[in-house]
Amino acid sequence: MSITEQVEKDFSTLESSKENLGLFLQKGLPTKKNELWKYTNLERFWQEFDLSKQQKADLNAIEKDENFNHIFFVNGAFLPAQSDLEVQSGATELTSLKHELKELLANESVFHLVESQTQNQYLLTLEGVQEKPVLIHNFYTSEHAKHSSAHLHVLAKANSETTIIESHTSEDTAESFINNAVSFLVENNARLSFIKTQELGEQSVQVQNTRALVKRDGQFESFTVDAGAKLSRNNISIRLDGEGANCAAHGLYVLGDTQQSDTNSFIHHNRPHTESSQLYKGIMNDKSHGIFTGLIRVEKDAQLINSDQLNKNLLLSKGAHAHSRPQLEIYADDVKCAHGSTTGQMSDEELFYFESRGVPRERAQKLLAQAFAYDVVLKIKNKTAREYAQQVLKKNFKNLKVE
Repeated sequence: MSITEQVEKDFSTLESSKENLGLFLQKGLPTKKNELWKYTNLERFWQEFDLSKQQKADLNAIEKDENFNHIFFVNGAFLPAQSDLEVQSGATELTSLKHELKELLANESVFHLVESQTQNQYLLTLEGVQEKPVLIHNFYTSEHAKHSSAHLHVLAKANSETTIIESHTSEDTAESFINNAVSFLVENNARLSFIKTQELGEQSVQVQNTRALVKRDGQFESFTVDAGAKLSRNNISIRLDGEGANCAAHGLYVLGDTQQSDTNSFIHHNRPHTESSQLYKGIMNDKSHGIFTGLIRVEKDAQLINSDQLNKNLLLSKGAHAHSRPQLEIYADDVKCAHGSTTGQMSDEELFYFESRGVPRERAQKLLAQAFAYDVVLKIKNKTAREYAQQVLKKNFKNLKVE
């Protein structure tokens, strides 16, 4: 049974689901004719996936780190018994939040596909200052659920402060098409930091749709660490919708073999006195491919804003390649905006510096690659979350091979 047949069967009476399914069918899968999908072809991974079954997994043996509050999902389904925090489904607040964010990623057909499947729609509400980071475990299994889809909505109440880590892992044999979404509403003077780590197996494909609406004096930080999956695509849309709002959208992709990571980011300055900062770095080895497309849009009335955007890529082999497209779209006249991009290899001078001090060339290359990556991770303010992200990178750098 195909995705569209299953959705029509299960949710034909639900207006929201039908509307989003209609938009997906109207738009179809994105193709390379779409400029924002120019380098990524989803059709070659598209199959007749089975949505009707959800594979259970035994998580009782997992040892929880007491430094975190844990939330567990398996194949997109919430596991309340193993989780420390309450996640609601079908809540009234969910409908209201969806309405506020409805314009974000409205042109992405893959996002409408997520919204057409209402069985895995959840709400996490955050209040006050959370001392421990929230660690959301997303685990994908090899049986059934060839297509996994879920949408987590996060409501950060006024004056709240929280750090969230969203981890994506899978069994090595899992062949999954994962199309999920996470949406954030950051209310007045709230502080929210979101770190996504992706270490999926080599047979997995993931599309992650991330949206954030930031209100007056709110602060939203997004960090993406992509190290797994044969193909990963990150759609990111952030709107600064109140004076004093600010955001940071940073990311790192570490790729090898024939892996591909594609990031499409849109930051929208919709009000004056807002700030944004963006730093994305890629490390590509073998025949891997890293892609970054970033657009910062400043509306006419959004005066006195500050924004900077930078993409840097490090190629470790002759077969690796990168595409970088940082862009500005400015309609206001009193702004400070900058963007840039660099792609290159390690310099002989840098390597010679280490070799002249007795450091073997391969070791020197790994040290330089790690230094290149870690300044992104060091931007994570919460120490526990920062150390978690560093451990993810450490595992992947351990097996890094360079020419």
